[in-house]
Amino acid sequence: MHLFKMATLFVVLTLVGVEFSVCAFVNPAASRLEPESRLKMPSRSALVLGKVMPVWYSVATLFSVPDLVLLAHAWARNPAYRGSDMGS
Repeated sequence: MHLFKMATLFVVLTLVGVEFSVCAFVNPAASRLEPESRLKMPSRSALVLGKVMPVWYSVATLFSVPDLVLLAHAWARNPAYRGSDMGS
């Protein structure tokens, strides 16, 4: 189970990293290009990311579901997760 959680973290965090890098680095770099190149660059990156991202999002979601189910099961079984023993 530990390896599965590590794989889930890897998939999700690399997905977040790619999204961040596109937002923080690729788009500002594209905005500095000349108008003709500005149109070509996003279209080419959209071709690549358009093929990869749907699969990547699906895999990240499928990897996250078992972890969320286990978390919900632990939350339901253990009152400490619900905060009932917080001394209130």
